[in-house]
Amino acid sequence: MASTSALPETAPPVEQMMEEISADTETIQLEQRLECLKDVDWKVAELMAIVAEVLNSLEKDKPISKSKMEDLYKRYETKLDEVQKGVGEQLTYMEQVCVGAEHQGSNFHAKQVAELSGKRLQSLNNQLENIKNLINSENEEEEGNKLGIEAEQDDENMEEEL
Repeated sequence: MASTSALPETAPPVEQMMEEISADTETIQLEQRLECLKDVDWKVAELMAIVAEVLNSLEKDKPISKSKMEDLYKRYETKLDEVQKGVGEQLTYMEQVCVGAEHQGSNFHAKQVAELSGKRLQSLNNQLENIKNLINSENEEEEGNKLGIEAEQDDENMEEEL
């Protein structure tokens, strides 16, 4: 009897590991990027609050003191620098991602290697299965031939006895 043991269709272990690592890494990096953008958003809101304060003071009949205006200007300048730095970092990251340069989350090459390895492994498994089937079919033929020869010998022995 031929026993065909079909291998279960699962992703190769290397590919599974790379997908898990990639998913975890991408999730962490995405969360970090979103947190940075959230910080920039808060800084823009603070910047707008400073501008609103300056505009409100200009609306009043009595102007604000020089020291108060300088303080507001310094706060504005500091927040503006922080916003520019945060936006600049995000734009730099996006430029690197868009042009395909190596960046913090670049794992394309590792994914590609794992994918090719998985395909090779699947191909080898298929070839191995074909070889097993070929060997099993040859063994069945040999057993059939042996049984046929034994049956012929039994028939000859029975004829001789008669």
